[in-house]
Amino acid sequence: MKSFHLFHRFSPLVGLLLIALDGRAQSTPEAQAPVPLSTIVGEISANNPELKFYEAEIDAAKAGRRAAGTLQNPELGLDLGRKRVTDAGGVLAGEGMAWSVSISQTFEWPGRL
Repeated sequence: MKSFHLFHRFSPLVGLLLIALDGRAQSTPEAQAPVPLSTIVGEISANNPELKFYEAEIDAAKAGRRAAGTLQNPELGLDLGRKRVTDAGGVLAGEGMAWSVSISQTFEWPGRL
């Protein structure tokens, strides 16, 4: 049980390095040539789930930054209705149809909320 606690305290990268070195030490020395340290580190970093998690998080942050910089789509507004106009005495001066069309686009200015 002590060996588990000791192994558990190492980071996953160091743990995988120890497992790789232990597996290589158990085989016969005549059958295998020495493996360079860069090869072992390359194998460990290629199969490290924690490293892959952080790479995925960095990619997600980059995508969020790109999405934050895009402009919102313009909005089209249509209003229809009727209008009645009366003079100061309350006499009907005219009536008819009223309409309006508008297009709005929101622009974000740096430093503004």
